[in-house]
Amino acid sequence: MRIRLCDTEEAVSGISVELVITAEPFADSVPYSLTLHAGGAAVAHVPDAELTPAELFALGHALLDAAADGFGHFVPADEVFGLDLAPPSVPRAIDEVGIGIWVDAGRAQTREPTRSGVAVQLIVDAPALAAVAEAVCDQAARVLSR
Repeated sequence: MRIRLCDTEEAVSGISVELVITAEPFADSVPYSLTLHAGGAAVAHVPDAELTPAELFALGHALLDAAADGFGHFVPADEVFGLDLAPPSVPRAIDEVGIGIWVDAGRAQTREPTRSGVAVQLIVDAPALAAVAEAVCDQAARVLSR
């Protein structure tokens, strides 16, 4: 499953996040890759990492919560990346969600973790985020169906 979250001003900012999840039924882990784009260039790339099925479930519900009330938070146990979801500080519409996403620079290159990283903020429409959240929750249910 490929998820692409785009900033509402992507034509200007070039900011997007692409998350590719490979979910298999009854799996013990869920492989993923993640790429942050800013200004049209890939600024951070996690080529190979894993979530637990419970973390995939938590990711879907963090996105679902944000689509519903504007707030959510997700960080996997290995802290490769993290999401902070909240209403934008200067909203243009009532159904906007601000997503701050960061990637640890060291772990993105499969090295030791660092104290540095790359972060972007994008503004997305809540209904579009809800559709993504439902797809992630569906994948989590598929993996967790034991």
